[in-house]
Amino acid sequence: MRPALFSTMAAIVLTLSSSIQAGGLIERLPKDGSWTKFNLEFLVEIPQNMNQTGTLTVRSVGRVTEKGKKYRWVEIEFQLERNGKKEKKVIKLLVAEKDIMPGAKKSPEILRGWKKNADRDPVELTDAEKQSSGEAAFFLSGPLKNQKTLKKKQVIDFQKGRLKIPSGITGKADFKIGSNGPAGVKSDITQSIWTHKSVPFGTAMLIMKMEVTLKDQLAIKAIMTFTVQDYGTGAKSVLPDKK
Repeated sequence: MRPALFSTMAAIVLTLSSSIQAGGLIERLPKDGSWTKFNLEFLVEIPQNMNQTGTLTVRSVGRVTEKGKKYRWVEIEFQLERNGKKEKKVIKLLVAEKDIMPGAKKSPEILRGWKKNADRDPVELTDAEKQSSGEAAFFLSGPLKNQKTLKKKQVIDFQKGRLKIPSGITGKADFKIGSNGPAGVKSDITQSIWTHKSVPFGTAMLIMKMEVTLKDQLAIKAIMTFTVQDYGTGAKSVLPDKK
């Protein structure tokens, strides 16, 4: 592969891996203080084999009412490992509660938020990052297109026992490469989601299949899998001073 093309592919992979970290993992809002931890595997087949593993934790860490609307502070922390190197990131979002209720028809409104990479200082999200096409929005669940029932059973062994889920849902995610991404890019992303009433945020397992074309040529083929590891109550914010 030519160096310039490889750089373009790398840019797309980084856009995907940084933007779609938890889409579909938040299907409902539980009692404040709830948390869920997932095992994460990110497998890229094209343009070259790459495997990244880690964990992702979703927490509800506060409730706010502003201008008569109810919002929830949702904090997402993920720790990834690739080629022996560890990465850590935290994103904290103030989200309209009504937009994450079952049956919501649009992408959730993000009033404000913060992000923190590794040992760097927290940075407030920009207006662009809070939009439905921005990075932060992909941490939340939006409505799937062409949604249908997935008649495939999943059995998940985790810290608290075993979940048996008889069926799930599947559909197309409405993903757009941001303004900083390469031109001429199209994406086809399918999410398959299995939910369980015991899991605080709803989702027990998410499989996300991604195919990205660049100028009508297949540039990326990848799969992300999130599987519940544990859940509980008493969650505290990693960024308690950022409101």
